[in-house]
Amino acid sequence: MLSGEGQTIQLGELKALLDTYNGNASLESVADRVFVARNATYVDEIVRRGAYLRLGGQVIGEIESSSIVSEFQRLDYSPFVDDARTFAVKLVDFTGKLSPESIEAYLGASIKAKDAHLTVSLESPDILVAIIVCSTRTLVGAIKPETVHRAWSRRRPRVRPFFHPAVLYPKFARALVNLAKVKPGEILLDPFCGTGSILLEAGLVGVHAVGLDINRKMCKGSLLNLSAFGVDCMGILNSDALISSVNRCDAIVTDVPYGRASSTRGMSSDVILGGLAERAKAILPKGRHAVIVSPETLEPFEFDGFQLIETHRIYVHRNLTRVVRVLRRS
Repeated sequence: MLSGEGQTIQLGELKALLDTYNGNASLESVADRVFVARNATYVDEIVRRGAYLRLGGQVIGEIESSSIVSEFQRLDYSPFVDDARTFAVKLVDFTGKLSPESIEAYLGASIKAKDAHLTVSLESPDILVAIIVCSTRTLVGAIKPETVHRAWSRRRPRVRPFFHPAVLYPKFARALVNLAKVKPGEILLDPFCGTGSILLEAGLVGVHAVGLDINRKMCKGSLLNLSAFGVDCMGILNSDALISSVNRCDAIVTDVPYGRASSTRGMSSDVILGGLAERAKAILPKGRHAVIVSPETLEPFEFDGFQLIETHRIYVHRNLTRVVRVLRRS
């Protein structure tokens, strides 16, 4: 179930994560925000890593929306709760016709009556039994609660040791990392790393990150931010991204500098993008991805040697809409 923030990047991220961990998984749409992934593995890792994934787990079964209580009791959910001691029930109703609290209480009581070893824990259950009610179908799933609780607010820019106005918020930065289809243990390069938002989110999912920035103060600030959250990276270099000594990586993810708050050393964003395209072509193997963020005010640009896979527009405020381009080295 997607978080419902109404942007195409949510579905793009889900597809990218499935492709990263499961090349042969297929995605079936149940509702605008609800999908079933078939032949998928590493489900918990995908949900835990996702920025815009609100809930996710193993499908227990499908029931009739018109008779949730009786249909639910026919399901064999025991294999999903055998190792649990505590549980909770969560009902998400997309139809707006039900009373979630009363149904949750009733189903919780029926589970407890059937499985005496289980007790209800609304605060910290071992397993979450979720009923997702859509207009045409109702799904029941088993969810590990630790994949649901995120700590975005703990990493928001204002609580980090080093702050700068040109900053990416953690949820958005995590989605950019995921769009690049980079796996734990692989190398991600951010050639304009700024305060380290992308490096931080890459490190938290086990990706080895390398950052470049032409501004020494930014490099020091990035190190402070990474250290504050216990994240190591392969290195942060005070270097011009267009002439750096980095000669190979598995993914490139970056927010191109623009505006008065960013240091461009007099170069226009168009010139920076052109130089970045040449460097990316030289250091990124064929088939790997670059995720480039730029303001909508920039003219559409061509990345020579890359195929444009998808584009997402992220409205920030009336003077800024970010464009996210996902490109594959051809």
